[in-house]
Amino acid sequence: MQYQKEEVRKKILKAATASFSKHGYMNARMMQISRQSHQPIGNMYRYFPSKEILFDAVVVPAKEHCNNILDVLRDEIKDKLQNKPYDTYSIPFVEIAGKVADTLEEMFSKYSVQIKILLEKSLGSKHESYEQELTEQIVSQLRETFHDFQAMNDYLVPTIIARGLIGGFMYIFANYPKDKRKEQIESLMLFNFHKLEERMSGL
Repeated sequence: MQYQKEEVRKKILKAATASFSKHGYMNARMMQISRQSHQPIGNMYRYFPSKEILFDAVVVPAKEHCNNILDVLRDEIKDKLQNKPYDTYSIPFVEIAGKVADTLEEMFSKYSVQIKILLEKSLGSKHESYEQELTEQIVSQLRETFHDFQAMNDYLVPTIIARGLIGGFMYIFANYPKDKRKEQIESLMLFNFHKLEERMSGL
């Protein structure tokens, strides 16, 4: 019986993920998800009493995974800066480019659709500001790392970098085959961080 319940739940989540991906949170309909999952609407509401709860079930695991990755990468950058002195703060960002690529590949292989929903299709839900939250987390890391630079005290430069990284990662995973993505991610990291202090010196 428990196996059957889990199978029903998976069917509903699969149909909901497809519906939210296509229509967005605001325009997705529970009746439509019920039909697509081949579950009576009453039975579906027993598993997920509201669209909001169903949306949470679709996107929260991806959101938590993404936030955990940011924490891990932030700790690694801190560790590199503390244990190996650098002439420039940007070097650790370039050095971890390969790990960033591997970590994102693992995340997107599991949650690519859910992340796209979070960033592009969550309007009207309590997660609609997630892209801004994600941007602010990256901005905070950049300002903390490059604290000696006036250009980072203003939010303009770190925000442009953060949004460029998020957009760049999404573009790479949408348009490049798996065997090309790591190279492109490393290039994106290099483009943003190679000799960043030197480029900021005139700002």
